[in-house]
Amino acid sequence: MRDKAALRELCVACFRYAWLQSILEHVGLTDPIVGAFDPDEHSTVVEEFAQVTASTSKQQQLWVRRCVPNERLPQAMRTGAAALLQQQAVA
Repeated sequence: MRDKAALRELCVACFRYAWLQSILEHVGLTDPIVGAFDPDEHSTVVEEFAQVTASTSKQQQLWVRRCVPNERLPQAMRTGAAALLQQQAVA
């Protein structure tokens, strides 16, 4: 009895996989944007974006430290941009 239930679950899972795979294949063939998707290129772009973001963040931190002298930092922290300054000034 247990084997029948397990077999039934396996059959349902296989059917669902084949059905969803056929939908994915159909969309990939009929939609040029989806069909042109390249997962390797996507991963490369995501990685490059992460590197640029990290670099830009570091540059922003240095810029804030240069522009806001230490003696003026408490005054700057009372402005509406305090959260941004704190975020950018923390290394």
